[in-house]
Amino acid sequence: MAVMESSFKKYLEKLEVRADVIEYLRSSSCLSFEDFANWVDVAGEVKDVILQKSPAKDDLGQLARIKQAWKEITAIVDRRNKRKAEGMSVEDPDEPLDSDIQKSVIATFNSAYGWPGLSNEEMGSDSLLGRIRRECEKQQPTMFSIDRTKSMAKAMRSASTRKSKLSELVMMEVRAEDGVQVSDLNQVSHPLYKFFDKCKVFFNTTAVAGCFDITWHGKTMKYVHWAQVHQYQSVLARRSWMLVGRFSDEAIVVCVTAVEEQFRSKAIELTRGEDNVPWGMALVEAQKTNVEVWREVMDLLGIGGVPAPFAVLDQPSGQGTEQPLTPPPPTRPDKWPRPEPKVRPIKAVADTEVPRKQWKTANMIAQNWKICKKFNDKRGCKGKTCPDGNANVCDVVITGNKVCARSDHNRAQHDPQKHGAPMRR
Repeated sequence: MAVMESSFKKYLEKLEVRADVIEYLRSSSCLSFEDFANWVDVAGEVKDVILQKSPAKDDLGQLARIKQAWKEITAIVDRRNKRKAEGMSVEDPDEPLDSDIQKSVIATFNSAYGWPGLSNEEMGSDSLLGRIRRECEKQQPTMFSIDRTKSMAKAMRSASTRKSKLSELVMMEVRAEDGVQVSDLNQVSHPLYKFFDKCKVFFNTTAVAGCFDITWHGKTMKYVHWAQVHQYQSVLARRSWMLVGRFSDEAIVVCVTAVEEQFRSKAIELTRGEDNVPWGMALVEAQKTNVEVWREVMDLLGIGGVPAPFAVLDQPSGQGTEQPLTPPPPTRPDKWPRPEPKVRPIKAVADTEVPRKQWKTANMIAQNWKICKKFNDKRGCKGKTCPDGNANVCDVVITGNKVCARSDHNRAQHDPQKHGAPMRR
């Protein structure tokens, strides 16, 4: 059965064209703005070509509405053709949806999940919703930068400014964009919070825009299910927070951003490929089957092997020292270097001679992520990643009551001298 474009159908409904007339147009394969604009050459032909052949024949009110619809839609198509002739896209990808269409899209999402509605802080701006909706309808997603994402609240909020008079002739103006208050500019939380806040807005908007049914391999499903994008974000966040404390904040954000874009690029290949995998399913599948992306990106940035200039070196105690961005200046030749002070050895707090059978172990690490016990005992865990979704890390509790949580060894391979002194049970 031929499917009429939702935007075209909503436009006719907005102009109060009767439902049976719209159904007649659909059954006659008039499915888009372009089809309707080229159905007749002049408005005078609407009565004979459309109205008299539809269930609403001789209805003068419908004749007036169909004529008006034809004139407006013809103007829209002419603008599209002009943009195309000038080498531009047929329509501005960031143009907001028609107000009635946008309300219908949001209402469909709320009805599908029994949800009262997303708040302005959780929902993307009108232009972002319009862009993603058009991509979903065409089933042609693109790589939109998470960093460019704005919530509805931030898009509507005007930027706050503060002026400071430096002299009689100089005035400095500080402008806080994206809804950040001037008084809060110095109170910045971990960059990962900001990244995942934008992720939540972007993927919530994706779930709203992709909330329509499609048929794929004989099954009816949502093009983007809300649960799918939620799972995608949760797995990404869970792995990302494991890096905190081991590397610098800047390195972590660069790494996580690169990993997320790699996952999305793999998902785009699945969606645009021969199988046309639905976008929500493609995101989950790309993340599940390309776990090695984490290691590839970390190696590329120098986080996994040789440290990059902004990486923090991994230490046995879990602490680190930041690598300088530039080498220290050379010693002045006119001064003799002072002898290095003698450092007295400090005894470890924990007992390094604790028998292995009495080592204290943990069941979970940060974010309530369970540790894989098979990885740490004789059974062993199959594959690089745990099939049960647990963390393949060392479960030994070391000095300071911290979990070792390193992935390069398990409990049997834990060396108290290199990896930290174990605590006693």
